[in-house]
Amino acid sequence: MEKIIILLLLISCGHVTKRDSAGKSLEKKEARLNAELIRNTVLANLPQIRQCYDRQIKRSGKTFKGMATMKFSIKESGIVNQARVIPQDPTFPRSVGECVSSALKRIKFPPSKNGTVKVSGPFNFSPAKG
Repeated sequence: MEKIIILLLLISCGHVTKRDSAGKSLEKKEARLNAELIRNTVLANLPQIRQCYDRQIKRSGKTFKGMATMKFSIKESGIVNQARVIPQDPTFPRSVGECVSSALKRIKFPPSKNGTVKVSGPFNFSPAKG
């Protein structure tokens, strides 16, 4: 069985502080879309991304490995409005990058009050060991 190892380095995850009528800070956990929540949501949807890798292996009959950087933006509603995958190696199958971009756009994140959150991080695709 093939597997994908994913390393997620998430950036641009803002912080929201709500204030009451007296100006006192009120932390609203549900208003904050943070790196851990983004990472956990991506990991929960990993089978969709794994399908992209598996489909390419099935088509070509060859395994491959490689690193690709994923970049996507999450709107306040939790919808991914932009996604792209940038391979680090020119031999990385373009169809896998396109498939992963589409898979990222289908992931629904929790709503947030952060505004648009930009995410960038590496995906490491490799065959399972053993």
